[in-house]
Amino acid sequence: MTRQLIPKGSGVVKTLTNKIFNRTEMAQKYKPVIQYYVKQRLLIRMKYFNLDAASLAKKRKAKAQLNKIIGFRYLGVGLRSNYLKLQNMDSDLDQDQESQTEPSTQKKKRAQRSELSKEEKKRTLTKLFRHEWLNLKDFKYWLQELPNDKAKCKCKACNVILVCGKNKISFSNPNIYLSESEIFVGGECEDFIKHLPRMIISDFKNTCLTFYVKAAEEIAIRLPIRNQFFKEFEFLDPNIICLNPTKRDIVTDLPLTRDKFKHLIDKNKAVEEWREILYFYSKEQLIELKNLDIPEFWQELSKAKDFSSDVLKFSNICTLAKLVLSLPHNGESEIRELRLPWPVYNNLFKLISVNNNNFEVKCKLCVNSKMYSTSTKSNSNLKKHITSKHASKVKELEADLKIEKSSNKRKNNEFDCDQSAKVQQTISDAFSRAQPVSQENLNSMITEFVIMGNHAFNIVEEEKFKIIIQKGFPNRQCLSRKTLMSKISTTADNLKANLKAQLSSTDVKYVCATADCWSVFKRSYIGITVHWYDPESFQRLSAALACRRIKGRHTFDVLAKIMHDVIYEYGIFNKIIKIVTDNGSNFIKAFRVYSESENADENMELEEEQEVELIAISDILNEQTSFDADSPYSLPPHHRCASHTLNLVATKDSEKALSDPLYKKQLRSTFAKMSALWNKQERTSLIADTIHDELNIYIIVPNATRWNSTFQAVKCLKDQLIKSESEVQRICDKAGLPRFDKKDQAFMIDYCKVMQPLAQALDLLQGDKFVAMGYLIPTIKWLKKQLKELLITATICKSLANACLDGVCSRFDLMLLDKFNILATVSHPKFKFKGMSIMEKEEATDILQSEIEYFKPVNDNSLEQNQLEEVDDNIIFDEDIDIEHSNAELERFLFTPFNGDLTILKNMPIMRLIFLKYNTALPSSASVERLFSIAGDICTKKRSKISDCNFENALLFKINLKNKD
Repeated sequence: MTRQLIPKGSGVVKTLTNKIFNRTEMAQKYKPVIQYYVKQRLLIRMKYFNLDAASLAKKRKAKAQLNKIIGFRYLGVGLRSNYLKLQNMDSDLDQDQESQTEPSTQKKKRAQRSELSKEEKKRTLTKLFRHEWLNLKDFKYWLQELPNDKAKCKCKACNVILVCGKNKISFSNPNIYLSESEIFVGGECEDFIKHLPRMIISDFKNTCLTFYVKAAEEIAIRLPIRNQFFKEFEFLDPNIICLNPTKRDIVTDLPLTRDKFKHLIDKNKAVEEWREILYFYSKEQLIELKNLDIPEFWQELSKAKDFSSDVLKFSNICTLAKLVLSLPHNGESEIRELRLPWPVYNNLFKLISVNNNNFEVKCKLCVNSKMYSTSTKSNSNLKKHITSKHASKVKELEADLKIEKSSNKRKNNEFDCDQSAKVQQTISDAFSRAQPVSQENLNSMITEFVIMGNHAFNIVEEEKFKIIIQKGFPNRQCLSRKTLMSKISTTADNLKANLKAQLSSTDVKYVCATADCWSVFKRSYIGITVHWYDPESFQRLSAALACRRIKGRHTFDVLAKIMHDVIYEYGIFNKIIKIVTDNGSNFIKAFRVYSESENADENMELEEEQEVELIAISDILNEQTSFDADSPYSLPPHHRCASHTLNLVATKDSEKALSDPLYKKQLRSTFAKMSALWNKQERTSLIADTIHDELNIYIIVPNATRWNSTFQAVKCLKDQLIKSESEVQRICDKAGLPRFDKKDQAFMIDYCKVMQPLAQALDLLQGDKFVAMGYLIPTIKWLKKQLKELLITATICKSLANACLDGVCSRFDLMLLDKFNILATVSHPKFKFKGMSIMEKEEATDILQSEIEYFKPVNDNSLEQNQLEEVDDNIIFDEDIDIEHSNAELERFLFTPFNGDLTILKNMPIMRLIFLKYNTALPSSASVERLFSIAGDICTKKRSKISDCNFENALLFKINLKNKD
């Protein structure tokens, strides 16, 4: 098929293949072969042969003419020198012509050449000077043409005549040496020897000349100057590839280089890519590539992609170039002693060289040792030599091999490398070297990847994931799902054991726990977290204790049993200062029945959550016996969650404001419009897109599980009405909803003004990193102050402010009078006695002073011996000294400014203990809600059938590992 008949555009190979199959009866299984053949022929004929046909024809014609001239030249020389021999040879040929067949032309030429003398042979092999040599950068600075003799040239640097076409430099020829006067041995040396006798100078320079001649001979032996393998490296030069197509014939197919790295590249595709480079780029692009350095050129070439796909165009030839460029070139491997990969045999054999896949060695035990060869993968030949030639060394060799085998065993295939026995790696060894990651570490990494990334457990059985592990860690295996679950369980147990050890330490004296219930996919759980202060850095630390399944009804005794078991499992009952829960009736009753200490808030009115659980009378009668008998469970002191209590103020107590008819009417009208818009966004994608297009955001929608989400939703809509009222009204029109009028906007502004202090207090108290129990009283007092001011400034929502203030007073007044909460506030360096009245300050001072007296003996026992010796002389005044010491510490605590760093308590041992005892507790149980948020990522719809044990292990793994990091 001619060039004109080949269709243009994409899919040429496929089109031609289909034409061939349409015109011939051929099985479909041969279609890939025919398609590959068509592709090869197109590349060769269309992209290479046709474009270079003219130059190739000229080369062939010139070569044929040159061969003819050489043939005539051989014949002429032979006739001139051996005329008689040729006559005798012709007569002999004439006599034998009848009996023997006439020899071929090649045999005649070979016979004529063999008769030539050595001098005539040299004359025929002598080459002429070529002017192209002067353009080569390796020759143009020192090479000079001789006009009288075309077969010779001259070196400008050393003024020596050279013969063109010589294959080897003759270092023993004195004619090419410099004269004695031209030998330069250095400026300092010349100044030193110029005063010496001429004979000594001559001997010294001749000795230096002998040294340099020997050095040149050794360099010529060691350097592969004429090695064809290194000659092919010219393909790296951009000038040869881009702008000199004629020079590509020198390294056309790179046969030696491709064979050397055939296990790392596809050598056939490398040739195809090599041929296509010149025709892939335009002339302008080739000129730009010419100006690049060799590494930059190949880096640019490695980014080129095929036009029809996103596949790299020159991946194989670029890989080959990268391998060649990474070969060692400083001769370190030659200088360094070569060693066998088998240490035992290094004592018996000396490695001389490495040839292809064989080691060339010499035996150290043989007197006149000769060269032996053995495979790079087997030492059997070496062992056979020792067995046959040195039988007395066999037992010693076997013993050394056993010792080496036992010492090379590594647990879990850990990577180990003897630095002293290292030799420079070859390219193939570098690509297949052992990974510095053990199998155990890899399993841990995969386990953390699955748990921390919320990936499916069966991802380790996916083929693509296994391929990633095999490619990244060639000598390692991907663990199975069964091993993964076992690894999760083991790691969770280890984290639990470490947490037990940490909590049971004597440094941790006080801890706080939080607990709450959670339901998902028709299953219920109770989660428990623990919090404490690091005694050195005063940083708040947290961990998850458990997330246990609850089967059946969530009665108070069921909750009490689970909390009791978890607390005693970790051995922290005597260290828990408070356990914080919400205001659910089941939790309140559990602590009222089973808690050992009475809480100040037990007299508070019990508030049920929105979901009311119906209990049969028979169940109540059956439970009556448990009240009379001794309590089977024991629970630590209880504290009601302040954030949940504020939520009750915002939801239930605020309903008392509905007694105001004006407020009630406006509230229902405005919230009806807002609820309609919230529902439209949640249920209709069209309205949701309209809201986003108009406002560039989605409006916040209230969430039943977030305590202050309603306030945030109203505030968001209020801000958008102030900022973009026309856009919001346009959204209402498109959704078919009534517009927001001025009264609605005024109500939203007043509502947000009243509820904002409540939301701020709620956000503050539900922190767990920097918030302690000492924040409770100052926050509630600030909230009451803000609500009292709003009673004056509020307009429409004045009744709402009054209702919220009454709710805060009724729910938190007893907490403000609680001794525990007062001590937590005054012992915190941030608050101390701030915001207290004179009477409150006197009462708090008495409480703090009595607490200092309680902790004083403990502090005295911890004093060092040298401190006791200081007061030994005044032993009769011990009591007065103790009082002065405690008062001095209290004064230092009160007058030391707080800069946000709790470490100032390190120098106040008594106040430090009081702070840790009363501020380790948290005012809110929001941290356990964060546990359930993470649990929701683990127990998803696709994992709804996960076992309770695996669910708890995965949850504890993720939370405790994250807190540990």
